[in-house]
Amino acid sequence: MAIPATDHPGQLRWLRPACWLLGILGVAAAITIAVGPLPRPAAGGTCGPGAGSESAITAFFDPGSIGAGRQPPSTDLVARENWLAFVGECQSSTDARMLLALFVLALAVAVALGVPPLVGRLSAGRRHRERTGVDAPGPASPREPYQWASGEAWGARGPPSQAPA
Repeated sequence: MAIPATDHPGQLRWLRPACWLLGILGVAAAITIAVGPLPRPAAGGTCGPGAGSESAITAFFDPGSIGAGRQPPSTDLVARENWLAFVGECQSSTDARMLLALFVLALAVAVALGVPPLVGRLSAGRRHRERTGVDAPGPASPREPYQWASGEAWGARGPPSQAPA
């Protein structure tokens, strides 16, 4: 994304509200993912105590609420295997939904709170470079030392501590 060169920081006024709006929409999406009903497992039935599946957040914090019925006795291996497959599928679906909700929430917070300051810094550095013709102090590349360490950023006078009296 190319950042427009501006001399006035107010020209990017739309950025902060747009990022907040995207952040709010992301939080709403994360909540919807977490409270939406789980899909029906391939083993049949629903991942809930009733006729419908419960929400991912309910199953995540109360795994015993998955409507799999009583655990079959260990002597009935086929029924026990089916029961374990059903519970495992419901729990796997729950975990995947909660991880997705957490990822969407983290992304929304990063966009809302991280992008405006980052773009503001980049824009300020560009304005400084255009105004003075000198890069702001900082590394030009990861392998080079900071510019101010060599004294180039201070101009002919040198750093403020060595300025002529």
